[in-house]
Amino acid sequence: MKGQIIIKIGLLFIIAALSLTLYNVYEGYLADQSSSMVVKQLKKKVTARDEKHVYEYSDRDMPTILIDGHYYVGWISIPSLHLDLPVMDTWSYPHLRISPCRYEGTIYKRNMVIAGHNYARHFSRIKGLKNGTKVTFTDVEGSVFPYRITSQDILYPTENEKLIKESDQWDLTMFTCTWGGERRHVVRCSLEV
Repeated sequence: MKGQIIIKIGLLFIIAALSLTLYNVYEGYLADQSSSMVVKQLKKKVTARDEKHVYEYSDRDMPTILIDGHYYVGWISIPSLHLDLPVMDTWSYPHLRISPCRYEGTIYKRNMVIAGHNYARHFSRIKGLKNGTKVTFTDVEGSVFPYRITSQDILYPTENEKLIKESDQWDLTMFTCTWGGERRHVVRCSLEV
């Protein structure tokens, strides 16, 4: 009798774990669909120009485009992953379920930090990128900013000051949670000159 109860409880835990996994996969699928649609709309509205360095506007706010009730500042591309993702103007947990978000800074001040969920088609794969990998950011005015990954780090969520720290060592930061969600995988990029 006691053995049957333990088996039933074990089965309930397995069913709960499978349900949670399926829900997470489905949520990632919805986020991928949403991001793909937004990037297509951004690319229709914005004509990307040649890669260049547009830092003469360093004190300026980032311009935005409104799509489906959300403001976007542009999109990030990682060609080696065949990844183009819209970047929402402000971050929140509900926004992260749609697309990566600007967490801090601006592209013009060379201090932008982009947060992304660990979904399969969002920032999950940035953990496998190597230093030297090309990354571009295109703002909603069509300016393209070319970067190369220069370093990576693992930070605790309590180390926010290290995450948003400005440095002459990098110009753009991307981050996502590790698989367990206990830490953040941080990728730093420097402007190509």
